Amino acid sequence: MRSSSRSTGRFRNGVSFGFNDAITLKDIAKVAPRYDHDATGQPVLRADQASCTDLLQDQLDPRHLMKATARLAAPDDAQCTTGRSSSARL
Repeated sequence: MRSSSRSTGRFRNGVSFGFNDAITLKDIAKVAPRYDHDATGQPVLRADQASCTDLLQDQLDPRHLMKATARLAAPDDAQCTTGRSSSARL
């Protein structure tokens, strides 16, 4: 179970910033029962099932995960070739 908040910015003047914050509240995996066969061929739960559940249950995910992004838009082709802003009038 994760609680997360997300903030993504829009492009403004060719720059955009974003931030993502996730907090892990609970991380418990369900371990499938493991069976063995006894002398008569009947399936029985393995003797080490409890220790397996203890070992494999916690996934050890990071408790608090933060990510940040930044994007910069490339200039328009018109600005690159003429060296002037595309909105400039002569």
